[in-house]
Amino acid sequence: PGPAATAALVGAAAAASRARRWGTATVRDVAVLALAAEASAGPAIARAATRVWWPLALPAALASRRARRWLLVCAGGRVMWEGWGWWRHRPEGIGPGTWLALSAADDLAYGTGVWAGLLQRPSRGSLRCLLPARRPRPSGRLGRCPPGPPPPPPQPSSPGATR
Repeated sequence: PGPAATAALVGAAAAASRARRWGTATVRDVAVLALAAEASAGPAIARAATRVWWPLALPAALASRRARRWLLVCAGGRVMWEGWGWWRHRPEGIGPGTWLALSAADDLAYGTGVWAGLLQRPSRGSLRCLLPARRPRPSGRLGRCPPGPPPPPPQPSSPGATR
């Protein structure tokens, strides 16, 4: 509760400071804004811990009771989040257990691929993709990863072809 309460207070203070500059926000507006920011951070942290960072989080959880508790909370949050995803979509022929198992397999495969790629071609540039961007990029792209290859040029259509 200590770090979470501190983060909530810092977030509320930052929101209050910004709201004073706007001049029209009430204390309720500031509280709602701070709460929404804190609530949106939880799923993102849980997803990162169980998707990209699991190869580092798992050994830490085996060595430390505190890390184990943290990883279990993140995994539990992910199960709830993915369960909600199943409930919203309710895909034909896929039950909630299968959905959760496939989601976990996808997360494990993704994290394994990210770290295998980093180990094959280690560089500071490849590590930057795992870190959040500190400021918006001029191109408007999110994150720090370098842009991928350009899309292939459009194929010329034949003279008699119709769309």
